[in-house]
Amino acid sequence: MLRNRVDLLGLLLAVACVGCSAEPDDKGPPTPHKLPVFDGQPRSHLITASPLKIDPGPDADELFARVMACYPARSLFRAELHAEARTGKIGGGLDGSGATGPGAGVVLRVPLWSAMDLERERERESARRQKVAGSVGSFVGALVEWRLAGRELELLRSIEKRAQERVAAGVAETAEQLKALERVAALERERIQHLAKITQARLEMVGLCSAELVEDVNTYMRRYAPIDGSRP
Repeated sequence: MLRNRVDLLGLLLAVACVGCSAEPDDKGPPTPHKLPVFDGQPRSHLITASPLKIDPGPDADELFARVMACYPARSLFRAELHAEARTGKIGGGLDGSGATGPGAGVVLRVPLWSAMDLERERERESARRQKVAGSVGSFVGALVEWRLAGRELELLRSIEKRAQERVAAGVAETAEQLKALERVAALERERIQHLAKITQARLEMVGLCSAELVEDVNTYMRRYAPIDGSRP
């Protein structure tokens, strides 16, 4: 009986010595992985959303008139030079020598009226107006879409931040934040596409202008168009 007590006491001492010799664990629990938001910018999920206001942008009629006015002026005096070669007897030369025989000359022709030429001019003018009108419509429409997407992106970023905080608090799964992140990324790509359409329409209209008048039209459009993805 006494021997059993001694053995039990020795076992307890051995266990106590093992616990004393073990090094204390100062590392603590492992830090959970924190998925960042899409743009990596620090923000709060609490935002004060102001009422939606869409800038009307440039006046379409004024922009159309500016682009049409800056088009290189067309010449109303369309003289044409033609080279002609003739054979046979030609008398009464311009030099007064009365020489005859085959010859060649340059003839200046100025048509006084040509129904075909006028019709071609009307077709060119109509095509030019349609092209400008299409570019103006694309420019104004893409600008509105770009700003609407920016408003939607502002709200989605708040939802994404809220999902990140819920995951960090352990009340939501990571899938909730991933879903919000995917929506933000898709909207960012959509805004880039709108920005590309704005740039394309602006360059199309600038390309129709003469070198002397292009800066005026370009400056007018840059007052409304985003530069490098930022709001003007």
